[in-house]
Amino acid sequence: MSCVASHFQSEPIKDAQKRCTEKMHRKDAQKRCTEKMHRKDTQKRYAEKIHRKDTQKKCTEMRKNMATVKLTLENVDKEVLNEKGIVIVDFWATWCGPCKILLPIIESLSEQFAEMKICEVNVDEQTELVEKFDVMTVPTLMIFKDGKVVRTSIGKKTKSDILEMLKNL
Repeated sequence: MSCVASHFQSEPIKDAQKRCTEKMHRKDAQKRCTEKMHRKDTQKRYAEKIHRKDTQKKCTEMRKNMATVKLTLENVDKEVLNEKGIVIVDFWATWCGPCKILLPIIESLSEQFAEMKICEVNVDEQTELVEKFDVMTVPTLMIFKDGKVVRTSIGKKTKSDILEMLKNL
């Protein structure tokens, strides 16, 4: 009878050991799954970082090819404040999504209205100008007429919105 009793005692122990082993296996599988997800997330963040850098580089290159004047503290008086006629000043940043959307519109305006001067200010490089014109948000468009601000626009605008702003100036 002691043989039967020992047999019954060892079964629960074996079951407990089996459950413990399965539980450890599940935890190990969960850990491997978490590590795999972490690796994928890290790879995704790295790819997004590279994409952002590429986009910023393309944005800067497109701006270099535009027929605009890059404003600095040294040339703002000559190019904007003492200028007769209409001048559009675009305050932008390489990291700004709406600024990137606005870029082709500004480029189109510079081609369409050759007589109108379009200037640009990179807010990260020209902080003095940002303070001088009290710009708090990018993109910001300021329209000057004979050296005075006549219209200001904050945020992404369509070409028709900008053309509407230019009407009756």
